[in-house]
Formats: sequence, structure tokens, C-alpha cells
Amino acid sequence: YISTYSLFNESKSISNSCEKLFYEIKDEIVSKISKLEDGQKIQNLNFDDLKIDNLIISWEINVGNKNKCDGLTNINTSSIRLIIEYSDMDDEFLFYIESVLLHELLHIHQQYNLKINNKFRPESWSIGSIMPQLRNVIKTEYVNYILDNLYFSLSHELSAQLHQYFLYRKKDKIYARIFDIEKSLGNFYIKNNLSIPEKQEIELVKKH
Repeated sequence: YISTYSLFNESKSISNSCEKLFYEIKDEIVSKISKLEDGQKIQNLNFDDLKIDNLIISWEINVGNKNKCDGLTNINTSSIRLIIEYSDMDDEFLFYIESVLLHELLHIHQQYNLKINNKFRPESWSIGSIMPQLRNVIKTEYVNYILDNLYFSLSHELSAQLHQYFLYRKKDKIYARIFDIEKSLGNFYIKNNLSIPEKQEIELVKKH
């Protein structure tokens, strides 16, 4: 994806339109999140490579025992959803939420360009789309480890992770996750003696 988007700023490893959009909307969104307010923002996008009427960005906040932010994008409904769990809504976690927002904006950008150019959905998107189903049925630690590495090796996900890394670098912060991904992919562990449940789950993954 990095090499095929015409307006992708390769010197910074980030989409120009995503960066501009991010800085247009992030302060309002993060301010409300910092006050623990659920909500949504509707934004019209009119960039050369990203034109969407009424992009809906919503977020929900729940108290939990850890800080976690997951994002979901859907180009068919023109929506981004942030699901936030927090134990301490501090500045560092708010900055991480910002980076997840940028991550999801890149996914909207990717999906839009595939749709507008009538391109077939690449294999990485097909694989990524079945991951939630597999997560619900895979129980063994090793096969979950395989799924983690498979997911982070997908080109569209790596591109989005680079967007988060870019944001951290701009603020002279360390985005440790990108290095964890690099280490995990570079030291992938192949287990020779699989248990019966592991064999069964690997066969299930293969069928998908």
C-alpha cells in the first residue's frame, strides 16, 4: 500500500490527507475523551485521494483494569469506532488514543482507494477480515501466537502501525509496539510437537 498511493508522503511514511485530517479533528475528539465523554464527530472529507460525505467517528469509554483502545473501520458505513477501556486516563494514554485514531484514518484511506478504483480486495484484507471470527474460536496459546504474527504481517496493518510510529517519532516518543512486532516476526517460533488441540485449531485456520 505504501508504494501504490499517489499522495503517500514516503519521506515521512504517512499519507498527506490522513495527516491533515488527523490534525483537523484530533483536538476536539481527544478533549472530549479526556473528560470521559462518549460521543461522535461527523466530518466531510474532500481531499484529492479521500472524498467521503459524513465520515462518522464515534467513541465509547468504559472503566476497566487496564488502558486499552481498539479501533474498527467500515468504509461501507463510512465510520470509525474507538472502543476505549481505561484504568488511568493520563496524558500518555491519551496520546496513544490519538495514534490509534491516526491508524484507523489510514485504514479508511486504504479502503476508500480500493473501492473508488474498483480494485479487488487484496489478500491481506481478506485475511484480516476473518481474524475476529478466528479469535472467537481459537483457544490455545500457540495458535493465538500464530494469529498475532499473521495479523501484524499484513501489509495494510503494517502501514497503519507505521502511522502510529510516525506520530510518536514527531514527539520524540518511543512507540515500543513497532519494535515488538519486528522482534516477533523476526524470531517466529515454529513448534514441532503440537498438541491435539493445537493441530485441530491449525487445521481450522487453514480452512479459512
